[in-house]
Amino acid sequence: MNTIPLRSWVADLFSFAHSSPQAVERRVASVVLLAGSLVSALGAGVGILVSAWKPDEATPFEMVTMPTATVLFSAIFLATLITGTRHFREIAYIWVGFSGLFHLMAVANALFISPSPNLVFYLLWLPLYYIFLSVVLSGRAAFYIGWGCFAAVALMFLLHGLLDLQAVGDARQINLLVQSAATQAGTLGLMYFLRVYRERFAREFERSAEFSKVAAELEAAVLREKEAHRQVDIANQAKSHFLAGMSHELRTPLNAINGFSEIMQTEMFGPVENAKYREYILDIHRAGQHLLAMVDDTLDIAKIESGRMELQPAPKSLSQVAEDAINMTAAGKHAVLVEVRSEISAQLPLLMGDLRALRQIAINLVSNARKFTASGGHVTLRAEVAADGGILFEFADTGIGIPEAEIAKVIEPFYHLDTPLSRKYEGSGLGLSLVKRLVDLHGAELNIVSTLGKGTVVSCKFPAWRTVGGGG
Repeated sequence: MNTIPLRSWVADLFSFAHSSPQAVERRVASVVLLAGSLVSALGAGVGILVSAWKPDEATPFEMVTMPTATVLFSAIFLATLITGTRHFREIAYIWVGFSGLFHLMAVANALFISPSPNLVFYLLWLPLYYIFLSVVLSGRAAFYIGWGCFAAVALMFLLHGLLDLQAVGDARQINLLVQSAATQAGTLGLMYFLRVYRERFAREFERSAEFSKVAAELEAAVLREKEAHRQVDIANQAKSHFLAGMSHELRTPLNAINGFSEIMQTEMFGPVENAKYREYILDIHRAGQHLLAMVDDTLDIAKIESGRMELQPAPKSLSQVAEDAINMTAAGKHAVLVEVRSEISAQLPLLMGDLRALRQIAINLVSNARKFTASGGHVTLRAEVAADGGILFEFADTGIGIPEAEIAKVIEPFYHLDTPLSRKYEGSGLGLSLVKRLVDLHGAELNIVSTLGKGTVVSCKFPAWRTVGGGG
């Protein structure tokens, strides 16, 4: 059988660090029982030696052994209080509290009534003991009873001394009872302190455990967030590689389609006699241009989302940007049906911006306005210096308009209005989404105001620090 060295056992007994409340209670109870047993054994041994050595002295055997026995019983009930159930803890409180009553009656009897306290013990203490056990008292009530009785004992001695009365009982018995009462009062105070400490320690332990749990959950959440960011980065890289590869694979045949269809349109190598063929060639060219624009928009959005889109700012004329957009969208099938005009003064201050991005903004907005404006309608481009020194770039049309509930959604990628008027119009759903991202890159604000059936005004408000001076 394995044995535990005494040194290790004692070290473990007094080790309270990083222990649960239950483990601390068991160790405290062990310490209390050990200390009480040692004190009681020492006291009994001293009493035996004194009685054998000097039997006629004023310190007989019982005057030493009775206080030590009180210490032992107090230690036993302290251990019961610490480790026992709630029922046993209440009994321990009641026992110690009632001990104070017993000592109060015994001291009063020895001082004022009879030289023998045994009569009080047998006639009063035992019946009252069982009566008290039948009553459910809280620890606080027993605490007040015990200490109240001890205070009463002290008061009786004070009154006895002030009145200069002669004690009825033996002085040694009286001193013994007073010492025992003091021991019981101290035991009760220690019990109450341990109870408060136990509850506070349990609360602190629960709070510490809860904090550790929250810290662990927070750390796990941070790790999950980092892993999610890593996965997003991997996905963005994969998407960028995919789009770059697809861009090359799509652009090559689309450029061939557009180039050859344009050659056939101009009849560079000879006339196309059949009118139906000429119509087909025009449709092929338009479809190729449309697909190429979709590829460009998709790539631009991907670059912006991955943070790889960098502006090349330079002073630019919005008047020229507007004219370029009008000319570049004039070849669409809606161009001949809708009038597009620019009211931008050539004297407008220049705008510090990326020319390609500004053209893309204007082309997409003009193209949208053309598509969603009925025959005979018009689109107007305006620009002016705002009150704060920035430049306001507006695109107004007399088209079908946007329902108020849908305005916030039209800038989302691939979003299409689901109305009878808009279903017949083609579009990738990327135009406004790309415009919003390009506007944000310039530090500007995009605003859409629309009335269903009357038209839409899309404005780009550039900050004042992008305004750089006279017209061009």
